[in-house]
Amino acid sequence: MLLATTVFGMTVGAWTLIMVIFSFMGTALLIYLWAKKDGQFDDVEGIKYRMLHEEFNNNWDVKHDD
Repeated sequence: MLLATTVFGMTVGAWTLIMVIFSFMGTALLIYLWAKKDGQFDDVEGIKYRMLHEEFNNNWDVKHDD
């Protein structure tokens, strides 16, 4: 008597693990495509050079507790 049922030579636990892995892969792919569509990867080099060319703007509202 088998304790674990097998389907195509793999146990139900193995099939469950495969489905969890595919779910994680699909979620990661959707997050990547969403970020790509949103423009997150358009200019990865320019941001570090932009801070050198912009003038320093210190108009932040900072509250001091004096």
